[in-house]
Amino acid sequence: MHGDLTEDHLLLTTQKDQWSISGLIDFADGELAPREYELIPLWFGLLDRDPEAFLSFMRSYDSDQALDEQWRDRMLAMTFLHRFGVPIVASALGEWAEKIRTIEELKEELWPSALLSARTETEPTSP
Repeated sequence: MHGDLTEDHLLLTTQKDQWSISGLIDFADGELAPREYELIPLWFGLLDRDPEAFLSFMRSYDSDQALDEQWRDRMLAMTFLHRFGVPIVASALGEWAEKIRTIEELKEELWPSALLSARTETEPTSP
């Protein structure tokens, strides 16, 4: 895994209103890890926790990936396992960290359920 897919390292370009990767730099944080590890800096950094952008990425990257509660639980765990997890969480929560009392509140703040409902809304319905 690259391990640091942020706005500093993943270079994008647009062609005819389509985004595409034009370059990937800085492999210093690369390591062996599950593929979800790569999504942490992408979600919190490059995509700035924008559900629409994340879902668009996921449709291109792995349209078969179920974005369900089990996936959210895994992403929450992976966030804390990531090399930069602690500073990522501290930055994402800010002063809100003092108000969080449960794991569910923490999960909602870091990996919102909007990712699940937004995914459903963008997919075609079965006949």
